Amino acid sequence: MKLFRILLCLLLVCVAGAGIGCRMDRDVTVSAGDDTIFPVSGEILSEAQSAALSTSCRVRLYFITQRGDMISPEMKLISFGEKEKRTQYLATTLVKALITGPSNTRLASTLPSGTTLNSVKLKGNVAVVDFGGEFGAIKSYDKAKSKLIIMSVVNTITEFKDIHAVTILYNGSDISDSLGFDSSNVSRDLSLVTDIENAAAEVEYTENVFLEIELE
Repeated sequence: MKLFRILLCLLLVCVAGAGIGCRMDRDVTVSAGDDTIFPVSGEILSEAQSAALSTSCRVRLYFITQRGDMISPEMKLISFGEKEKRTQYLATTLVKALITGPSNTRLASTLPSGTTLNSVKLKGNVAVVDFGGEFGAIKSYDKAKSKLIIMSVVNTITEFKDIHAVTILYNGSDISDSLGFDSSNVSRDLSLVTDIENAAAEVEYTENVFLEIELE
């Protein structure tokens, strides 16, 4: 009986260990030699623990809410291979996910339809994101909407601790003058972020809406 209990305990430990080896929340660090990925609020893991988290990670992507006045985070799972555990690769993957758009219906696609990604390059602690395609439409938006778009990109990429700021380009050119604010070396700013519960557009309760509600 004692042997059986020992074997059972070992089995439970193995099962618990397997459950934490395939994903990474934003409070986890993945180490890859000299190039270490540090999501915001990261907890430094041992080399052995980091190795167990080598296939995927969960990160926050920031999208404009349906209300259109704030941005809100959505969790996404991104996968990568052993050679892809680099901040530049993951930052590129995150931007592509922003272009794809959110899954939650309370959120809306942040970037203009038809936006493409030319490149994401790291210059020290600054990520330089060069958009193409229809991203140029942002230059005709009002300042408030343009600010939300820029900050959705900035807050998403700065989920990694080793990226402190983001510069946004359009086909290699600075667009600060067109936007009416500086889009170079923009730092993380959570003042425009709201909880997902507040992301849905307000329902206008007209007479027709009330008529559709069935009374018990």
